Amino acid sequence: MKKGIIVLLVVIVLSLTLTACSSAAKEASSDADAQSAVTEAVAVTAEATEPAAASVNSEFPMLPDASNVTDAQGTLMYQTATSMTDTFNFYKKELAAKGLTENEILTLNDATVSQLVFTGSDNGKSLIVQMTKLSDSAIAVSIRYE
Repeated sequence: MKKGIIVLLVVIVLSLTLTACSSAAKEASSDADAQSAVTEAVAVTAEATEPAAASVNSEFPMLPDASNVTDAQGTLMYQTATSMTDTFNFYKKELAAKGLTENEILTLNDATVSQLVFTGSDNGKSLIVQMTKLSDSAIAVSIRYE
């Protein structure tokens, strides 16, 4: 009789264990399905969204293809698909045309990082333009007074 009770208890414990494991597997499967649905929804939304146009009014010149434009406490930041060389030349020409003088000692013109510093602004501060190559098709531009 003792053996029968022990066998019965072992069978009950094994049954409960199998039931618990199968419900945990179902929960993991439904969690994976939910995550997959969220990922697909985000991908569809991202495909449908057009790049943000330049929507910030700024005294600083911007390239026509500026995207992800942000003005953070007086610092204009955006991305452009224009090449590093063309972006550098654009700011050198545009700011000189506004009567600013390039501080050539602080000029840096590299394939991945460039900087221009101009003096002669009405507020007496230096105007800093920094460009960083993010990829072959994206340059980050930052412009501010210091």
